[in-house]
Amino acid sequence: LNHPSYDTHFLALQMLASLTDASKMGAGTARSVATELLRLDDSNEVGSKVLSLVIDKKGDEDVFKLRSIAFQAVANAFQSVNGNVPQILKEQLRTVLIDELRKAEKTPRLAVQAARIVEFLVPEDTGSDLHSALEMAFNAGMTRHASLERQARLCLNKLE
Repeated sequence: LNHPSYDTHFLALQMLASLTDASKMGAGTARSVATELLRLDDSNEVGSKVLSLVIDKKGDEDVFKLRSIAFQAVANAFQSVNGNVPQILKEQLRTVLIDELRKAEKTPRLAVQAARIVEFLVPEDTGSDLHSALEMAFNAGMTRHASLERQARLCLNKLE
């Protein structure tokens, strides 16, 4: 991720997405990689770069593709550690996740990944803005994307 090439970033993020996926790498490996990826400290260059792609929204198409894979890696990581991440990270991601859920009609695949992360915020976070964003994502999923519909419904059920 230190190399300036788009292709290098793309491949690095794909590798991280796979490494944090328990179905591909096994639970132990995915959990180890996820723990390191989501660790919040200054020495975690990879985690910082991946999270900055998720948090910092930019309109460029190439950056959007990288951001999509970064979202997938973070969603996989949250799942691999069962949401056991620092509260400050959850707070940093909350607004971004809600924005992505609200834009589910335009970017349903990104909204699916956002909902996968939100699943681990839901028990603690019952804000009405989160609920309305999940409703919007669910409605978009009903018409356009079955995975989004399922994931949003799962989160809404946890809120009720």
